[in-house]
Amino acid sequence: MRAQLYIPRDVPLTLIRSELVEIDVESIPFLLGALRTKELRSHWTSNEDAKRGRQMLAKEGAQMLLGAADRIVEAIDRLYRLTDSIHNGTVYAVDGEGTDLDPYVYYPPMPLVPATESGAEPSVKFSLEKALRLQDNLVNATTYDDAPDDRNVRQQLADLIAAIEGQTNLDPQILAALEDVREALA
Repeated sequence: MRAQLYIPRDVPLTLIRSELVEIDVESIPFLLGALRTKELRSHWTSNEDAKRGRQMLAKEGAQMLLGAADRIVEAIDRLYRLTDSIHNGTVYAVDGEGTDLDPYVYYPPMPLVPATESGAEPSVKFSLEKALRLQDNLVNATTYDDAPDDRNVRQQLADLIAAIEGQTNLDPQILAALEDVREALA
């Protein structure tokens, strides 16, 4: 007479959810061995359940060996490199074929702490800093490499009016409108 220590089960019809579970790599052979014991026909209520159960367990065992967390970490790394390029202008490059023997190697490596220096062109940081420099040049006449004019907007308008006043065929209405603009900016 044979003693049965477990109750035969039905295989779930649909596997809807997956969970991310951390498993030590060293324990995977033991877990796979434990799953192997569930492949016996006597563990399932029917031959069809046994077949589907073995397929389900094989899929779960393969997922343990594939390392799903690696794909998640790689996706997060791709997002970091994307945002670092957008915000800071960092240019990333890659070597390797993406195989086990020749894996992808990205450089520069991702820093543990993000850099706080100015961004490189065409990053968001660079564009914002350039806009602030141009505004400072226009309002305060502060000079920069990309904004060398040492006149503020009021001085530029006064120079423009003086140049126009020197012309003999100037429309008096245009000159009056320019004077109004200059007074409004003063």
